[in-house]
Amino acid sequence: MNRRSQPGFRFIEWGAVIAGAVMAAALSFVFLTFGTAIGLTTVSPWPNSGVSAKTAASLAIFWTLAQQIGAFMIGGYIAGRLRARWAEANEDETEFRDGLHGALVWAVGITIGAMLLFATAGAVARVGADVVGKDRDGSHQQRGHDCLLRRRNVTASGSSDDRSRGARRGHSGSR
Repeated sequence: MNRRSQPGFRFIEWGAVIAGAVMAAALSFVFLTFGTAIGLTTVSPWPNSGVSAKTAASLAIFWTLAQQIGAFMIGGYIAGRLRARWAEANEDETEFRDGLHGALVWAVGITIGAMLLFATAGAVARVGADVVGKDRDGSHQQRGHDCLLRRRNVTASGSSDDRSRGARRGHSGSR
């Protein structure tokens, strides 16, 4: 009896794919943190010390690409090793299934990463819009620094008293 005709047979083992994607994401985080720490030690805010901004940017781009490739290679390898073997499969079939599981690790990892990126960007945009919306109504200006700079003592008749006029002209209230 052929294994493909057995009930419960699956060509793709999603448990192995998810495990590989989680491992790739974890390794990517560790590698990015390591690269950030090393990169921050090479730059300096002082002139003529540390590496130049162009060199630091080039190294950051290279490290970002290299660590992603390495993390997903390890995640794909893990997915290929975790899947169940077929006894009757030839070597070409085994290589194809291992490669397919590795490609699915990459696809799942990139999809999850893109969803996290868009969710973060949406949250940042929402918070930014809230901040701009609160400032746009003018309440910040009326309650905050505008009142401090232009405070007027208005009497019941609606005119300013002499001390506030003198203070605006640069005179003190007492002589």
